[in-house]
Amino acid sequence: MSLIDLIEDAKMLWCAGRKESAFVLVLIAVAATSRKRFPKPISDRDAFKRFVLSVMDTITGGPKYNVAFPFKGVKTPLEDILYHHLRCQLVHEGEMPESIVFTAPVRGKGKSFNVLRLNDPLGFPEGWVLNLLRSVESAPENNGIGGKGV
Repeated sequence: MSLIDLIEDAKMLWCAGRKESAFVLVLIAVAATSRKRFPKPISDRDAFKRFVLSVMDTITGGPKYNVAFPFKGVKTPLEDILYHHLRCQLVHEGEMPESIVFTAPVRGKGKSFNVLRLNDPLGFPEGWVLNLLRSVESAPENNGIGGKGV
C-alpha cells in the first residue's frame, strides 16, 4: 500500500459515508508525511504534532497560529486533540472517542462554513478532516501527489 492508495481509499470511504474509517486513513497519511518532514530522532508523536502545527492554516482555514480549545475541562491544543484523542483512540481502540463527534458544515448565504462546536461532545468539523487530507496531498515531501478532491 502506498500513500496514494491511503489517500484514494480515504476519499472513497468518505464519499461512501464511512467517515471514521476514512479519518483513520487520513491520520495514517499524516503520520507518514510527518515522518518524511521530521525524520528520526524526533519521535513519531512529535513529528505528527509538528506537521499539524505546520499546516494549521490549511486545517482551520484561518491564519497560521497555535490553536487550543476547552476540551474535557482543559485548554487543549488542536494537535493534541488530533494525536492523543483521535489518532490514538482510533488506531488503538478502533473507535471514535465519545467525547468527539464530527460536525457537518453549516450552510448559509451560498457559503459553507466549518464550525467547531465547543460543547460535550466536542464537535470536530468534517471540513477540517478534508483540509488535513489536502495538506498531505500538497505537502512538498509527497511531490504533489494530489488528486481529485472530495
